[in-house]
Amino acid sequence: MVNESRQPQIPLTEAIRRRTSCRAYNGLPLAPEHLAMLKGIARSAPRLNAAPVRFAFLEGVEQTEAILSGLVGSYGKTRGAPLLLAGIAGPGQHRGESLGYAMEWLILEATRHNIGSCWMSGTFDRQRLAGRIVLEEGEEVLAVSPLGYPSADADSALSQKLVKTLVGANKRKPLRDIVFTDYWGNSAEALLVNRPDLQRMAEAVRLAPSAVNRQPWRLVITPSIAVLASVSKRSGLDNGIALCHWAIAAHEEGLSGTWDLNPDREALRQALRLPPRTALIGVYPL
Repeated sequence: MVNESRQPQIPLTEAIRRRTSCRAYNGLPLAPEHLAMLKGIARSAPRLNAAPVRFAFLEGVEQTEAILSGLVGSYGKTRGAPLLLAGIAGPGQHRGESLGYAMEWLILEATRHNIGSCWMSGTFDRQRLAGRIVLEEGEEVLAVSPLGYPSADADSALSQKLVKTLVGANKRKPLRDIVFTDYWGNSAEALLVNRPDLQRMAEAVRLAPSAVNRQPWRLVITPSIAVLASVSKRSGLDNGIALCHWAIAAHEEGLSGTWDLNPDREALRQALRLPPRTALIGVYPL
């Protein structure tokens, strides 16, 4: 593996475009500088709010493969990853969003260094993992990700392609289905054509990974704010990843705002005409 740690790194928005789920790794341990970089970012990655989140690393292919399971038996099983990242959330409001936000930032930093990853919130052995890390009272591992250098093996590439097809990873909703302007359901196509900066920010959200690629989030953009909502009330991690993607793209567009997770929800729900079962996640100033 060529050491690329000293080469100029791509912007995080480019990492958003390049990131893909990787389940086949070459088995080589990470270079010491890459491992140190990841552990440092695990401590320093931006946090969304005050909800306590932290990360643990487990090293060794044998240990990683013992914890990760396949989609159906051994089908889709992750192989050859030398490192496992465990995302741990403590008690607190919006803890799923907070962990998703910080963990995606870390994963995108890994992507910048050509380190593969794969979000997993269900297909891992929680009992085995619990025996390998120490959790404080109220803490829970909400997600894990293998980390390592992707395999160049042709059979592995074919297997990954089949798994992506199975989970619908190559199918994403177009922007017209997930972005509205002024109120829910109102087409934002004209707005995005006239505001390429907003289109790039919305596209970053569209590219966010989500469980079985369900893309539960929706954006409603007004002249003064962008609102992230979700059609699922059990999508905290997915929402946090989407919030992260928007924040990264917004900062690269020159905006310096932050997400407000505690707005006047009732007033906004009425003003934006949100459907009854839609959860309002956060508000970003424009």
